[in-house]
This record gives sequence, C-alpha cells and structure tokens, in this order.
Amino acid sequence: MFPKNKYLLFALILLSICYSQGMLNGYGLGHYYRYQGLNNAIDGISRITPSNSNDVCLSNPSTWHNLDYTHLSISYGGNENVLQKTDAANGYSGLTNIVWLTPIKKISSIGFALEPYTDQRVNIFDPETTHFDAFDTTYNLQREWNRYGGIMSVKLGSSFKFNEKISFGLFNNILFGSARTTESIFFDGSSVLKTSRVNYDGLIYEIFLALDYFDDLKFYSNYSHTQRPLSAVVQKKYLFDDTNQNGYHDYSVPGLDFPMPDSVSSDQRIEVSDLHSPKSFSFGILKYYKTRLSGLIEFGNMQDNWKPNDLIKFPNENRISSSKYLKMGLTTYPKNYSIKLLDKILINAGLIFYEHKLDKKNMNVRELGYSMSIGFKFKPLQNQIGLSYYHGSRSYSNIDEKESVKQIQLGVSLADIWYVKRRQK
Repeated sequence: MFPKNKYLLFALILLSICYSQGMLNGYGLGHYYRYQGLNNAIDGISRITPSNSNDVCLSNPSTWHNLDYTHLSISYGGNENVLQKTDAANGYSGLTNIVWLTPIKKISSIGFALEPYTDQRVNIFDPETTHFDAFDTTYNLQREWNRYGGIMSVKLGSSFKFNEKISFGLFNNILFGSARTTESIFFDGSSVLKTSRVNYDGLIYEIFLALDYFDDLKFYSNYSHTQRPLSAVVQKKYLFDDTNQNGYHDYSVPGLDFPMPDSVSSDQRIEVSDLHSPKSFSFGILKYYKTRLSGLIEFGNMQDNWKPNDLIKFPNENRISSSKYLKMGLTTYPKNYSIKLLDKILINAGLIFYEHKLDKKNMNVRELGYSMSIGFKFKPLQNQIGLSYYHGSRSYSNIDEKESVKQIQLGVSLADIWYVKRRQK
C-alpha cells in the first residue's frame, strides 16, 4: 500500500537517502552556495558589506579600489548536514572561492572570481523492495537514482570611483558546468542502468553601488539581472545491462555490457532553455562605532523567473522559486601597525536568516544560523589568514524533519605590489 499523498511518500523516502550537501540538493538545480552559509572565509557572512578594515568586501567589486595592493584570496571549506531525527550525516569538502583583484591608482580596479554556484550531488535509494512471481520464481526489484556534478561561476569584475562619496562595481557572471544522472534498477543481482548528461551555460550581470556620505555610516547595494538564462544540452544514453556493476557501459572483455553500440540508435540530444533566470536585489549598511568596531545589517531577495519543462528530471519535482535573507554582524579590527600579537587579530560574529519558497504546494524552507570567524594579519602588506565557522538549522514546512547545517572554511589572502613606476636614472 502506498500513501495517497505523493509528497508524503517522497518525504518518507528522504529519510533513507544520502545527500552530500543536505536535502536542498534534491530540489531543482541543487544547493545554491550564494544563498546558504558563508560566502568565503575572509568575508565571513557578508556578501556586499565590508568586513575588512580597509572597507573591502571581496565579493563586492565596488569596494576593491580601497585596497592598496593586488590581492589573491583562496578559500577551502567543508560542509556537514545532519538529519536530527535519524542522525543521518553526510559531508563534502572542496574549493569554495578564488578571487584575484588589483586596484588601479585608488580610483578603479579589475579582477575575477571563481566559485561554485550550485552543487547537485545527490543519491536516492528506495528502501522498499518489490517482489513479484514469474515462471515459478520470486524476483526482487530495487531502484536507485544518482545525480552528481554542478554549476560553476566565473566572475569578471571591475570598479570605478566616481567621486569621494560614490563608487560603482560590475560583475559579468558566466555560468557553466555539467551533471550526470544515473537511474538504476537492481534485478536479482543484475543492474539495468539508464544514464544522461547535462551541460549548462548562462550569463548573469551584477551592478554594485557604494555610498560614503558619512564618516561612520556607509551604504551598499547590489542588483543582478539575467542576461542569458541558463540553458542546457541534454544527452540521453540508452539502457544497458551493467554486468560487472561498475556504472559504465563497457564495450570490451571482461565487461561486455549488453547491448553493443552498433545494435542501438545513437544518443538523443535535446536543447533546453530558461532553466534558471534569477533577478535579485540586496542592500547593506555598515556602521562604525569606534575605530576598531563596526556593525552591519544586510538583506536581499531573489526571484527565479524560470520556465517549467519536462525534459530534465530532478529528484524532487519541486524547486526554489524565490529566496530572501537577513544578516546582522559585528566586527573588531586589528591595529595595522602594532607589533603585538593580539592587535593583529580580526573577529567577526553574526546571525543569519534565510527563507526559500518552493514552486509547488506553497512549501518553504527556513534556516536560522550563526557565524563566527577569526582572522590574523601578517607582513607589512596586510596579508590575512582566516578561519570561519557557520552553524544553522533548517526546517521544511511539509516535512516533519529538521536539518543541522555546519560549515567551516579556511582562507588566505596574499598581497603584492603591482604597477610601480621605474625610477628615473
């Protein structure tokens, strides 16, 4: 007997699946890095509001010209997601952010960033075994669904200081990546597989504005718009009998999976458009209380104007249609020219709230978390090493389950002097 509500059925299956980045990986394009947890180890929770003593936010190009030197920043992080009722835990680690930027004469800058945009690693295994009788024999059947891959983002950025009060920034956000899907049927020791591959391509541009009208109060905003909606080329493979159960279609001994390539039609290629077309706005305020203390508040929202299609299958035929967030934080800054060890330490702490609305059944996902980070500045060029930690709790409106989210990132920002004029002989 199956539950009458198909959404309830899927919710029950969720309790016996493995998500490398949590349950959000099963919705649409997967886990969006920019809307959950930390952005990078150096900025901490901030996305557009500076958390650096030089009024710099690495993810906001309108602040880059405030640096004195060329910077290279790299962050590496790990995630752990735990379902609280079942204690099912999974984790994933990898490179989370690379930023290179160089200021030009304190009035402009150029740079680029490389970071993951979504992660689509997900495995769903149906715990129920179907039994049926045929030819005086009882056969057992189980199903499994796998998707792995994701979308990367390359950002080309620049800034221009219009005057002492106003600065502009720009990002051209190039999206690319791929994902592979495998549907498996286990039939009494035999595996029948159907695979497909999706290649993604899209372009989003972002505009940033920084206003510095007061000595101790500064404003930041960001607007992003889709220039070319995310499209995909879907390549569907034919069914094959995976005799050695290695997940690949082997054409030679000892595998020799059936059928052979010359006995089936060629792969089916389908082009799909408008998979992801976001429009977003965010606003941040930075308040300096003392020379070495500041507070920030930041909020934003995103609307995804995607078009539904039946050509790409997702684990759950639901997906994020809109998101909003609110962040509040405090920062203590180091003393730039002090030789004392404690005076070189930067500390960030903050609270974060996210809400994601899903397309079907008015379902939503809420997340409340806190973040702490510590940074240490060294060398005369103000190099920095940072360690950030985030812990949040997610709740799903249609599922009686809560999810614990933990994230830790280690980052380093290295500076160098560029564009130095040669001394005249």
